[in-house]
This record gives sequence, structure tokens and C-alpha cells, in this order.
Amino acid sequence: MRFDEAKIQYGLHEYLIKKGHEYVIPNVSWSWLYWEADIISITKSFYMYEFEVKVSLADFKNDFKKIKHYDLKRGKESARLPSYFSYVAPESAVPLCLPDYAGLIIVCMEGRYGHELSFEEIKKPTKIHGLKQTESSVNKMLRTLMWKYWGLANALNQNKIQRELFDGQKEE
Repeated sequence: MRFDEAKIQYGLHEYLIKKGHEYVIPNVSWSWLYWEADIISITKSFYMYEFEVKVSLADFKNDFKKIKHYDLKRGKESARLPSYFSYVAPESAVPLCLPDYAGLIIVCMEGRYGHELSFEEIKKPTKIHGLKQTESSVNKMLRTLMWKYWGLANALNQNKIQRELFDGQKEE
């Protein structure tokens, strides 16, 4: 069975909640960070973590070319940059060398049919900067998530309405 990024994100959400992260938000867009992120979490002490999911070695190589690693390496202090950064990947996809600041969480398939995922932090990330998120900035992030959710719900509802109209026309 192949690793699927969406399934890894869902499992990572559960893993991070169990570890005490207060908010775990998938697919965060440029409105919050200077780049897109697979998962952002905010801890109870208001530190922001970024988790980048990779499913292949080629995926890693492409990520290393991104400008964000320049800012992360420099330790630039900004509320729009994570305090900690980690990769999440199957062991077979991990390159021999990772940036010094990056943590690593290995994902494994378990269970009788390989449908369950487990996560193990192999390397802890180093602190990139000490800025914490404010309550206001977390509220902004949650508001963005709310609008994303309602936009998706509206699109799904419109699709349902269109299917019902189409099915109704077929019966006539």
C-alpha cells in the first residue's frame, strides 16, 4: 500500500492532538504564512509548529529548493514563520541529510492490512525563533479555517443541489 499525503495529514492530526497541541490546521495558505504549509499546529504555550509531509525522495528534493528554507535557516523572527519545523515521511522517503533546524517524524503503516498509521519522532526540531503567537493571531487563523470550511461546505451543497436537479430531470 502506498503512502497517501491526505491520510498522513489526518493521522498526524490525531498524533499531535494526543501530544498536547491545541490547534492542528491542515493546508494553511499564504494568507497566514509566507508560503503554503501541509499542517500548522499551535501549542498551549502559543508556539507555532509547521509539519511538511513528504511521500517520496523526489518530493524532499523539490522541497529543499524552496525559498522558505532560507528564512528558516536564518532564524528570522516573525509571527508568520513557525517556531519549529518538522518533516513527516515514511522511512523509505527520507534523504540522508536534513537541515539542522528540521525535526523528523517517521510514519509507518501498521495493522493487519497496513491501514493504520503510527508516528515516531526520530529527530526533534530546534527552535527557529522564540516568538509566540498572540491570541489575536490564533483567532485570525481559526477565522480563516472557518471560512475555508464554509466555502467547502457551500461547494459540496451546490454540487448536491445540481445532482438532485439533474437526477430530477432524468426522471421526467
